[in-house]
Amino acid sequence: MKKKTRKVLSLLVQDRDYVTAKEIAESLGMSRRSVMYALDDLDDELAAAGLRISERVTNKGIRIAPQELVQVASLLELGAKEELLDFTDARDRRFFLLFNFICIDAQVTTELLSERTSTSSRTVSSDVSSLRDLMRGQNLELAYDKKRGYEVVGNVFTTRNLFVQWMSAICPVETLGGLAITIEGLYKLAGEAPRCALGAAEIGQINQMLGDVIPKRYTKKADQALIQHLIVALMSSNRCGSLGFSEADKAFLAKSVSFDVARIVCLRAQEIAGVQMAEGEDCYFATLLQSLPTNTEVNDGQNYPFEIEVIVQKLILDVSESYQYDFWVDSELFQVIVGHVIPLVYRVLFNSQNKNPLLGEVAGRYARLNEAVRGALGGIESYAGASVTDDECSFLTLYFASSIEKMSNESGEKARVIVVCNAGNAVSRLLQYKLTSAFNVEVVASVAEADVYASVNDLAPIDLIVTVVDLDQERLGLIQCLKVSPLLSDADMNHLGRRLRQRIFLTPEPESEGASLVDLLAPSCFEVVEFVDGMDELIKEGGRLLNRAGLCDEEYPLQMVSAAHCFGPLTTILIAPGIIMPHAGISDHVFRTGFSFIRVREPVEVNGKDVTCALSLCTRNKRINQRAIQQFGALLGRSAFMERVDDIETYDQLVALINDCLKEAERK
Repeated sequence: MKKKTRKVLSLLVQDRDYVTAKEIAESLGMSRRSVMYALDDLDDELAAAGLRISERVTNKGIRIAPQELVQVASLLELGAKEELLDFTDARDRRFFLLFNFICIDAQVTTELLSERTSTSSRTVSSDVSSLRDLMRGQNLELAYDKKRGYEVVGNVFTTRNLFVQWMSAICPVETLGGLAITIEGLYKLAGEAPRCALGAAEIGQINQMLGDVIPKRYTKKADQALIQHLIVALMSSNRCGSLGFSEADKAFLAKSVSFDVARIVCLRAQEIAGVQMAEGEDCYFATLLQSLPTNTEVNDGQNYPFEIEVIVQKLILDVSESYQYDFWVDSELFQVIVGHVIPLVYRVLFNSQNKNPLLGEVAGRYARLNEAVRGALGGIESYAGASVTDDECSFLTLYFASSIEKMSNESGEKARVIVVCNAGNAVSRLLQYKLTSAFNVEVVASVAEADVYASVNDLAPIDLIVTVVDLDQERLGLIQCLKVSPLLSDADMNHLGRRLRQRIFLTPEPESEGASLVDLLAPSCFEVVEFVDGMDELIKEGGRLLNRAGLCDEEYPLQMVSAAHCFGPLTTILIAPGIIMPHAGISDHVFRTGFSFIRVREPVEVNGKDVTCALSLCTRNKRINQRAIQQFGALLGRSAFMERVDDIETYDQLVALINDCLKEAERK
């Protein structure tokens, strides 16, 4: 099977739904013509194997017949044996070079690579130069040593991410057998024996071991990435450079559950493969385990820091305010952003942020939105203690841009607009054309100033009046009116966008699942004290209130203190000036979900920052408290709440402040 045909087949097996030739071409970096040739070859391969040819439906695309998927996956595995890499393709050559640089013990020279790829030394030198430029963009260096030959110098996390991404794209496989064939084929092309046992049997044992140690926790894609990272670590351990972990990083990771799991995984993998892994691999895999997305079955019990949900709530509110667009109407956006930010925080912490190949396009096409997202990243950066790169910022921008597109497509209702223009029919027609071209509107009438007051009743309902002359707003009642210039300036378009987006998308928001903040904050869980002896004591006091209300046992407050110290400095739980949100994640020491609020009149100083309030949380299931956390994030975005919270003396005052600020946020 030809390599391009195998790549197209792998994509079709993964998607399992109709996909167009254009989408295949864009996904694989191929021309549409090459895709069509590959699809024809694929049908020949399927027919020769006695299978049904691909299903092609006009206006829908191509897919593999569902009942043939198992047999096609086996065919894909056999295809990997026939033609693993195409050395006439520069991408394949550069991937093979990278494999040699990080997985081959012997000295790797230009002459040796030329022989292995059946190309000239000049071609190899050109590929090395291109690879070196690409790596520099990811803070990696391709160095040459007389004794060791070429080798990659820099953060191993980044190097392996690059290798795994390329292997998934260039040598796509769906089965463990296919993965074993790929590894065997790479070593065969290199003319070298692997330094450890990594055949089909060993890879099967490693996969079984991962299933035993981490049962059903991660998504299928994450499971595939995990086993690939583990195999690359086993293959490259003899040429492993710095894993990039400081002593402080190691000490922090050693306290986490993921570290215990990672240590077991590494020890078992070493036994299976018969090789000693490099020092620090347990930290590497602990970080990997923390950053991979989990499946929906365990999301409710996922023990990530709940402060992240507050940070994301604040992020979305800040972007909405800066961009003048109500992103909260998209009920799915919050969970999508949370799912992205959890691993992002760990990437920022361990200097392994991803590159976005679409950075330039995003910064150009969505310049104003990207600027709004960049301005709202303070919470994430403060929490992780480091800056988010422009590449990572652009990924978040794409989520917000996709939300706009989604809401625009889902909204079938058009805003009804009246145009008021006394400057002639030409201006009126131009305004109508510009409005209908740029926005989801219906211009129901174009009237003169004298007729507009009578027309609004006849043409009701009206969502907006766009006028080039001054109108009497009192006579128009509740109908919004916006004055613009006859030719619509950029400022006019921005103002129109804000008004029309609000009209089109401000539908009643479905109530989030779970109880409200006030529902989960009982009167017995409120207290104002004169002073406490340090941050740990403040956390314990908040936990004491939870215990007193029967929400948790006596051990949970101690867990809260321990958890506050585990994620770097104590200031990571400082989610707003003067306010902390202590918790110990999902815990069996919790009986019921609830919050406590404690205010201390004499501020507690931590790392030069004053803390006066603690909103402590205990929970057994994050769905129950999710709505409350979102509301708390909204409160932190209201200046009225931040200005008045330090004056609260009673529970009733706190509840009144929360309700007033939430109503104000909803009105806005």
